[in-house]
Amino acid sequence: MNKSLLSGRQYMSIAALIILGESIILGGYTMPVTGKWLSMLIAVIFTFVLCFIYSYILRKFPKMDGYDISQKIFGKIFGKILIIIGILFCLGNAIITLRTILTFIIRLTFMDTPDLSLGIAVCTFSFLLLSRGIEVFGRIMTIVFQLLVVLILIFILMLYPQMNFEKLMPLVAAPISEVFKGAAYNVFVITGDIVVLLGLMVNMKNDNNVHIKSLSKANAIAGFIFILIIVSTVSTLGLPFGHIVHYPTYLAFSLINIGNFITRIEVVLSTFILTASICKFSVLLYVGGIGLKKLIGKGKVNYYIMLLNILALFVSVEIIKTLYLILIFNKNYPWIKGIYQIAIPIIMAIAVTFYKEKPKQKKSFFNIFKKS
Repeated sequence: MNKSLLSGRQYMSIAALIILGESIILGGYTMPVTGKWLSMLIAVIFTFVLCFIYSYILRKFPKMDGYDISQKIFGKIFGKILIIIGILFCLGNAIITLRTILTFIIRLTFMDTPDLSLGIAVCTFSFLLLSRGIEVFGRIMTIVFQLLVVLILIFILMLYPQMNFEKLMPLVAAPISEVFKGAAYNVFVITGDIVVLLGLMVNMKNDNNVHIKSLSKANAIAGFIFILIIVSTVSTLGLPFGHIVHYPTYLAFSLINIGNFITRIEVVLSTFILTASICKFSVLLYVGGIGLKKLIGKGKVNYYIMLLNILALFVSVEIIKTLYLILIFNKNYPWIKGIYQIAIPIIMAIAVTFYKEKPKQKKSFFNIFKKS
């Protein structure tokens, strides 16, 4: 199989892990606990629209990725500008994801470990995952995603005896305006990041609708997991985690006495949650690397991945030394990501609809003499 192509299942698994990513650690919009599930549900419904837009663009040009499509329909100059925006989007998100991963590891385990040493380990692991090609990476992430879903569901079932569903009442206590603000936040910060999959090619040999099927399934599964997590967290602890954690990790479980057995399982689950974040980090680097290669026009993708890896490591360790700055940015300026997640794809979809291939110049006796 071509190592630059993904199967539909691999595409879906990567999309779902991108949605979960670091957001399963960071959490969502701060609001009364009984309104969070509705804001996430609205976000998932809106993301189905985005899935249709993304798949519509890719289906029109089945042998191209988003970078090639932008240059084809907008021309080289404006197309290059869109490529630069895409690279910056990938790099910025990679920095946020890496900073979240490092903070999560240091707070829960290696508290005295320098950020740099952990960052080098994560970046090296990510590069090794990608070094054999995106298709091999996709196979690994498919297995990881299936195990993650099973573990989360088992973990929630084990928490069932501790749940008190009266803590969920009333179902919606937040003002409707806050619910929609939360939904917008969840799209910009969580579900909308699947826009990076415009930079990946999927095998469409047997199914022209593979994009919409894969993206929709990923959105539905990841959204369902998030809503389950919110409901189980609130019904167990009755606490609005907001910007602390979306999933009850070790610190959350320490608030209730469930036993050492749960704690040991939680370590396993945390490992898979970190793997989901590393998957998102890796895909962002890969798509950004593809963009750099198309922008410069030569060289191997792996070289550009390594360059972005180093940049993400430097910024997340030396400049953004605390997660607080990221949380403030996500809270106050989430719409900035929406420019690339929503506005640009809508413009591309409209342009693709009205785009007409330029007719090829017919060969003639006079044209032969002109070329010679």
